Amino acid sequence: MSKLGKLLNQNPLLSFAQNKYILVLVIAALWLIFFDKYSIVSQKKMAKSIERLKLDKAFYIQGAEDTDYEIEKLTTDPAELEKYAREKYWLKRKNEDLFIITDE
Repeated sequence: MSKLGKLLNQNPLLSFAQNKYILVLVIAALWLIFFDKYSIVSQKKMAKSIERLKLDKAFYIQGAEDTDYEIEKLTTDPAELEKYAREKYWLKRKNEDLFIITDE
């Protein structure tokens, strides 16, 4: 008898390895869990990625809604448009001086 056969007969935990169906099942399970394209490890990574992308999507949707609201305000209210132009682009009226103070 070979060394492997003696080892399998001596150790009851390894006796299941003598059954070829169980051995094939264990090898297939290990392959599917760790090495397959759709393994459990890759599924967990993809699930984390999906959650992160959902958060990013919510962030960008909120930003788009804020921008739409701001555009609506600027197109309907001339005072708001003037305020935006003064703050964002430093525009001024005639006969007006503009002082820009920056923190250094």
